[in-house]
Amino acid sequence: MMNLLVDFKNNNQVLIIAIIAAIVVAIPAILTYYLFINFLKAKKPKYLSKLSFSLLNLNIFFSLVFSILSIVFIKLEIINTDTDSILVVVFLAISYLLIVLLYVILFFFSQYIWVLFDDNKLITLAEKINYEKITKIVDDVDSNKNVYLNFVEGTRRLRKIKFAKSTLIGSFFLENAKFSGVEPEQISQSEFINDLEVKNREAAYEKVKKSDKKKNDSVEETEITETELENSSEKNNENINDEPITENIEVVDENKKNK
Repeated sequence: MMNLLVDFKNNNQVLIIAIIAAIVVAIPAILTYYLFINFLKAKKPKYLSKLSFSLLNLNIFFSLVFSILSIVFIKLEIINTDTDSILVVVFLAISYLLIVLLYVILFFFSQYIWVLFDDNKLITLAEKINYEKITKIVDDVDSNKNVYLNFVEGTRRLRKIKFAKSTLIGSFFLENAKFSGVEPEQISQSEFINDLEVKNREAAYEKVKKSDKKKNDSVEETEITETELENSSEKNNENINDEPITENIEVVDENKKNK
């Protein structure tokens, strides 16, 4: 067991793993603080959850600390080889657990950190949503607890962001949604999604139907063209067959005259 742990000291592969941990924390940390500065400068309706932002900062801080400590304990003899190796494993494990948590927050819960209603888009930590892409804001009557921002990502993909009305940031969003140009509607989110899926299927069916009709029309035109070509060819053949007969008759008539 101890021999296995000794391998963590001055091990280049383990060192690379520790450096990667530091990098994958540093990059989103730099981007987060850059976006935060822009958020503070904006003179628009906005809300910052101080608790959520503080927890995010703690996560970033400890992720960096544990990844840096693992690098230090790999390269230097701090206590002794065995103890240092054990600490490297512990530090790396904690660091990567915090990194996973960090990315889960950034990708799935960034709307609970801050919200900014800019001139033409809604901004959260991880999203910039153009107002023209918003399809509907639903104050869900089924749960009576959530508000859903439904929007189109790219050209066709429908996405949604959920805000809990029980949170301060959720209440802020519901009260200021009018700045997006889309008023919240008290309807069922599930029914809205179902109706939208039905409309999308109908639109797709109509598109396929029109495409098939165009193909059939094209086939009919091709058949008509081929028929016309066949008729034209037959007429040409008849004309060709008639010409020699006329010439023979004329030749016979000339012979009769000579006699």
